[in-house]
Amino acid sequence: MWGVIVGDVSGHGAAAAMEAVQFDAILRTYTGGDNPPPPAGAATYANRYFFSRRSRGHFMTLLALLYRPDTRILSYLSAGHPPLLRRHGNSVQTLGESDQIPLGVLRDYEYRNNEVALTAGDTLVLYTDGFVEARDLGGSMFGQDRLRELVASGPDAPQALRDSIVTAVQVHQENTIGADDQTLIVLRLAG
Repeated sequence: MWGVIVGDVSGHGAAAAMEAVQFDAILRTYTGGDNPPPPAGAATYANRYFFSRRSRGHFMTLLALLYRPDTRILSYLSAGHPPLLRRHGNSVQTLGESDQIPLGVLRDYEYRNNEVALTAGDTLVLYTDGFVEARDLGGSMFGQDRLRELVASGPDAPQALRDSIVTAVQVHQENTIGADDQTLIVLRLAG
């Protein structure tokens, strides 16, 4: 079993960074439980404590995954975060289009899992909004559609796909550094 979490705190600078550190510390105290099962249980737990300790008015978007190789089931949730992209063959499926609220908005919100069966060779792409909201000098965003096209037509190898996406975004924004943070994870399920 393995899991991945990608989060993005609202705002910039030291205050936002401290919120991310606080979330990490809270998540490290999560011991599990079955109501709801992870990753929703972890998000519900973290939200409860994140909300009670926040002092600067930030919220946090989150994309959380938990994969069980024995069942080949991926449990996932998107808490206000850009959706997970799943490439299966030549098609790209969008999973969890911000179907739940960000952390730090409602203290007693209970997150819920979505599930999808995966097959060998499936590629998963997780990213922050800094990729799709990257702007060129004219102000045009890179966009979700362009990212989906790159994922659909890109190389099979995860590192090569990641590199092609990063290069395309950097060319679009005409700089290696964007105006917002840019986090990208590409995973491919082995046979």
